[in-house]
Amino acid sequence: MSQVTGRAQLLRAPGVSRTGQAPFRRVCASARSPHSVSHVNRRAALIAAGLISTVQALAAEEKPTSEKSATETLPHTDQEPPQYLPMMEEIDQLGAQAQVKHDVNTKVEDPESPKGDAKGPAIKRQHFVVMRHGERIDEMDKSWSAQASRPYDPYLTPKGEEQAKAVAEQLKQFDIKRVYISPFYRCLQTTMFAMEGVKVPPDSWTISCAVSEFLNPWIMVKKGGKLPPGHINDWFWEDKDMKDYMATRLPKDIASRVKYGQQTFLRFPENLLNSRARYAKAFQDIADEVDGENVLIVTHGDAVNSSVTRLMPWTIVYPVLHTGFTVAYRDQHQDGTWGGWVLQSSSGESGVWWTGKLKPAYQVFEGALNVYDGAYGVYNRWAPSWAPFRQPVGGPKAEGSKA
Repeated sequence: MSQVTGRAQLLRAPGVSRTGQAPFRRVCASARSPHSVSHVNRRAALIAAGLISTVQALAAEEKPTSEKSATETLPHTDQEPPQYLPMMEEIDQLGAQAQVKHDVNTKVEDPESPKGDAKGPAIKRQHFVVMRHGERIDEMDKSWSAQASRPYDPYLTPKGEEQAKAVAEQLKQFDIKRVYISPFYRCLQTTMFAMEGVKVPPDSWTISCAVSEFLNPWIMVKKGGKLPPGHINDWFWEDKDMKDYMATRLPKDIASRVKYGQQTFLRFPENLLNSRARYAKAFQDIADEVDGENVLIVTHGDAVNSSVTRLMPWTIVYPVLHTGFTVAYRDQHQDGTWGGWVLQSSSGESGVWWTGKLKPAYQVFEGALNVYDGAYGVYNRWAPSWAPFRQPVGGPKAEGSKA
């Protein structure tokens, strides 16, 4: 299997051919439909579709060195595993030196007061922190996945527990008031250990499937492990609902106090574009839900990756270190409206590295999309009803969407 074909297994959406090429009109319809999940960023699917081949070439050229092979990070199947992708959550720690750098309590620069803009001085600043969990047992014990009853839900190693405790010192500076947590056990554990230092009580925690793992079978288990058959909702909760299941996994004093957000998983399995759209929507929904309070998301590597690419879509993000995090902020104006998000973190500052080599290609492709939008609008307005590719008034609608 070629590298391009292998990667396409993770990237392509349902209905895409093995060469990774989907009909352009179908992609356009999905991205433009108000009924589509990807409407959160209407150009995301289009731009990603145009840049996939470039991403693959740069990924092969730019990937950091790792002692672990791609084969070791994928579930046991009879198929040849897809090649390395920097977007997928992976064990790669970028070397001991990089982890030591991350473990140092680095201060993230933050202005003392919110800045203003054309609307006048800002009155409030909201920080949004997205963090990966600590080191997990199946990364250290190669036999664990084959023996575990829940190989898709590993717990933290002792080192992972210490990482979660240590990162609290860095998180304190953001005055966290709310915490949103993936329901996977490694994230629950990371939260419990980190909050010992940050001192956010369980009453301010929310467990939500919206920020869960990238739900791709290739990612969810390591070599030797297998997922149960059926939809993830059929087996993850062990014949319970989320609340009853959490009562069996969390200490009683925590389980009785936490809040529960999205209580079921939606699309399964996901491809890369599905997960990016889900994370982007979840981040914005959470930021609005907490009414301007500073929030921490305890989640997975691909979600941290998405916290960068949703603000800088041209970037390639390398595998995120354990408890690596990003920080974004937005300012509220005197009229009560919120400004746009700004990525406060810099590459390599807090366990997350990225490169911006795709920016020129992204800008060129986005310019081409603007031309396409204009031409398509003129054509759709003036072409006769029988003309090919003409869409009804209101624009194209994604396949399967409801009126």
